[in-house]
This record gives sequence, C-alpha cells and structure tokens, in this order.
Amino acid sequence: MGCFASKSTFEKAFEVGKVVGSGHFAEVALCVEKKTKNQYAAKIINKEHLVNTDLLVEEVDILKKVRDHPNVLNLYQTYENDESFYIITEYCSGGDLFGRIVDEGHCSEQRTVDIMYQLVSAIEHIHKCGVTHRDLKPENILLESTGRNARIKVADFGLSKLRTSGDSIMKTVCGTWAYCAPEVIRKKYYDQTVDNWTLGVLMYIILCGYHPFDMYGDSPEADLMKRIEKVEYDFDDEVWLEITQDAQDIITKLLQSTPKRRMTCTELLETPWINGKIDVKNATNEKALKNLEALVNIRRAIRITGFTTLAAGKLKQKLRKNQSMRKKKKEEDEKKKEENEKKNNNSSEKESDDQKKAWSEIVVKQEQ
Repeated sequence: MGCFASKSTFEKAFEVGKVVGSGHFAEVALCVEKKTKNQYAAKIINKEHLVNTDLLVEEVDILKKVRDHPNVLNLYQTYENDESFYIITEYCSGGDLFGRIVDEGHCSEQRTVDIMYQLVSAIEHIHKCGVTHRDLKPENILLESTGRNARIKVADFGLSKLRTSGDSIMKTVCGTWAYCAPEVIRKKYYDQTVDNWTLGVLMYIILCGYHPFDMYGDSPEADLMKRIEKVEYDFDDEVWLEITQDAQDIITKLLQSTPKRRMTCTELLETPWINGKIDVKNATNEKALKNLEALVNIRRAIRITGFTTLAAGKLKQKLRKNQSMRKKKKEEDEKKKEENEKKNNNSSEKESDDQKKAWSEIVVKQEQ
C-alpha cells in the first residue's frame, strides 16, 4: 500500500523481542533496530486477518499528521511484506497512566495539574490536525519511561477519525462506553468535543480515584450508560474536600451534555488552575489513592481474566481440532475395516461357492 513506503524486509532491519500486547487482528512486540540499537514497539497486523485495509491506511495517515508533539506517540517507520503490515512507533516503557500513579503511590492535585496540562496540550494539537481520537482511556495514555518526570504519550489511534474539508461531524459508534460522551451513547451525530468530555472523565478519576458515573466500578453497562446520558454525577464524597473548587468547575464545564457548551482545550489551557496560578496541594490525597488502587486492581483483574479466557478459548479450539481429527481417523478406520470385511466376505463366499461346485462335481462322478 502507498502509506507503507518502505519495501525492505522488517526482519532484516529489526530484531524482534517479546510480545507485549495482542488483539483480534494484531499484536505488539518489542523490537530493536539493528543499525542503531534503539528500542521500538512494532504493531504487527496479519494480512490474512485484516478486514478493512482502508482503516489501516487511515491510522497510518493520522499517525503521520499528529506525531510532531512531545505528548503524542511518535511514528517511526512502516513496513510491508506478503504476510503482514508493520507499524513501528516509539516504545513507552513506563506503562499506562493510572497504573503508574498507583505504583508510585503519589496522587495529588498538583500531580493532576501536571498530567492534565500534557494531556490537554496533546488533544488540542490532535484536534488542530483535524483528528478526533474517539478512544481516550487510561490504557491509551502511556508514560515514555519509568523515570519520575516521564512525559505522557497519547497512543492508539486505531479508532481515530481524520476529518476532511467540510466534514465536521461523525456518527460511528465506537470507543469504550465508560469514557463515551452522551451523544455517542444516544447514537447521535457528534464532533471532536467527544474528546473534551473524556478529558473531564479522566480528570475526575485522577483527582478522586473513582469513575464519575460508576463510583464502585461494578455498575451494569445499561445503568452506567443511563447515568452518562443524564449526566448524573456529584462531588459529594469526602475525597473532594481536599480538592479546589477551580478543579471541580473545570470538570463541570467539560462534562456538559450539550457539546457546544463544553470547555475547549484552548480555554482549559488558559485557566489559572492549569497554569499554576492557583494554590493546590502537592501532598498525596490518601483516600483518592486508595480509590484509584481499587480501580486499577479491577482493571488488572479483568485483563488477567481476558487473557485466561483467550488462552482457554485457544485450548478449547485445539481440543476441538484434535477431537475432529480423531473422529475423522476413527471414521476412516471403520470404513477401511468395513471394506476389508466386505472383501473377506466376498472372498469367503467365493471359496464357499468353489467348494460347493467341487463337491457337486464329486457327487456327480460318484453317481455315475
């Protein structure tokens, strides 16, 4: 394809390492460029499993458009061979945002200011490039390294949409329900402000440690979607006593049911709160950290369950295949046995007929 301009073999240019992620149509593996010894991440898409190549082309085009920003995952190179497409990006070794906060044990409003400045700057840049991310969630917000001051990187543009001239609205239902705006859930036309809604959800979670529309992380999907549609959330929990009114006001302006009323990224970047002009606490909010630990543990448990289910599915598939092969072999053996028995019966019948004929001739001769 045109966007996969490099025709040299991926295996010649890179040493492939362990697989760090997988999905229905692709897997992500660590790789080291042989020439420079630099480490990257390779998204490997099997052509046999790829349903729509146009979406892949659009993803690469989007990565090329948005890559010139310090808080957006950088595209390095693309490759193609007869079996697969390869998208090579920078490797973020620091894990995802929520897991990192929990592992460091530091959750404060000042930390949230630093995080949101980077995140909002990235989304403003993405929107200026004519792109709507459409799948912002904790798993897609990465840390470039394990260092304490590692930069945030917005990743995974597989569901993103590149708007063309005169095309400002979208209608495809996509993303993760917990982070979707009301208009997406209602299956209405929407625009790039769906990302602004998600920024409000993420900011809320980072500050208090729980989801605005699912405090305990156990709501049925239907109930969660109803609360999102009705914008039913509050700041009543005691954890919010440690958080400034300025932060709560920003969340309120982002979580607006009417898209046109939502705070824009530019407006948010101009607020005193995000520019350090408001006194906020840098001490860890212990209750928020405890809440976030519970949320991260739920996510990790779901991820393990997902891998276990996938492994079990593969095992069952293998067992079914083996059973099918054994059944086929058994049928073939039975058929062969029947053919042999039939052949033996025919042979026995022939011998019997020959014996009868010979006996008959003997009897005739004796009578004569």
